[in-house]
Amino acid sequence: MEIVNSVLIPYLLLVQFTSTVMNHGVNFRGASQTFKQILLIMTFIGLVGILAIIVMIGLKEKWWVSVLLTIGGFVISPFIESIILRLLGTDRDRIYILSVPGIIIIPVTLIVIMAKIFF
Repeated sequence: MEIVNSVLIPYLLLVQFTSTVMNHGVNFRGASQTFKQILLIMTFIGLVGILAIIVMIGLKEKWWVSVLLTIGGFVISPFIESIILRLLGTDRDRIYILSVPGIIIIPVTLIVIMAKIFF
């Protein structure tokens, strides 16, 4: 359980920002196709990273811990997103406010989580 306690906050950030970047990439209405591709690549990296984290925690801990992390992360993520957007005073149409920092936060949280799991 020590691994789960040390990666819980970065994991929730990873799930939340991956979800936000995925939502923005799928519903992209901008003119830049390059930015859309960056969003979709970051979504892929985030989803593969989440899957790897779940598998590694499932192997190192009990299997049900990874199931709880998966369900909890994807249930809590929309609530965190709505709270952050409310605090910023924006609505769902301005999701880019969270997806642009997500391009940086996704790899950083993946590196932090993998370092805590493996070392």
